[in-house]
Amino acid sequence: RPYLQLKGFARSLGADAFVAVPILTSAGRCIGIVVADNRNRREPIGREQINLLSAFVNQASIAFDNARHHAKMLDNFQQLQ
Repeated sequence: RPYLQLKGFARSLGADAFVAVPILTSAGRCIGIVVADNRNRREPIGREQINLLSAFVNQASIAFDNARHHAKMLDNFQQLQ
C-alpha cells in the first residue's frame, strides 16, 4: 500500500520517479525534505544523481545549523550588552 501511495505521489508530480532526501539538523531532527523528480528527462534516477542530491542537502543542513547557531550567538551577545 505505501508503495502505491508513493507511485501516486510521483504521478501527481507529473513524473515517473522521484527521490526524497530529508534535511537533518546536527541533532538528527528533520527540518524539511528535498524532493527531486525525473519529470523533464523521464530517465531513471541514478545512484550518482542521488549521491549528488544527498551531498547538496547535507551542505544545506550544515548551512541551516550555522545560521541557527549564529542567530543564537547574536541573541546571547545582545543579552550580555
